Amino acid sequence: MRPKRVKLAEHDKLLKKFRHREALVSVLGSKNPENVLAVMEELVARKKLLKCVSNLDAEELELLFRFLHKYCTMPRYSSLLMGLTKRVLEVRADDIRASNSLRGHISNLKRSVEEEIRVQQSLQEIQGIISPLLKIAGRR
Repeated sequence: MRPKRVKLAEHDKLLKKFRHREALVSVLGSKNPENVLAVMEELVARKKLLKCVSNLDAEELELLFRFLHKYCTMPRYSSLLMGLTKRVLEVRADDIRASNSLRGHISNLKRSVEEEIRVQQSLQEIQGIISPLLKIAGRR
């Protein structure tokens, strides 16, 4: 008996061929955020993520912004994605200013981040109210 052959996903095949930008675009087209994060982390390990992002065309950049808008405020993904978002805005600022559709994506992204900040501030206020009560209840 031969062991079952594992079929690689398109982005994995592209990564094996060192076609980093194509791998990133391929995985961004999929609907699985776990795969997107895995490819991004692999590109970070290879020190190629920012180079890939700087080489994306306008349509591919829109794919990236849609993904960032949808997942950057999720706690599981936010540590990598918030840093990436900041770097993308720095690296591609001229392209963003030149395109109305990219500016629209940035506005959406800004609204989600602002909403997340408001939620976090509310949670901190609630924690500040509850914490002393829990300490008092623990003494008795």
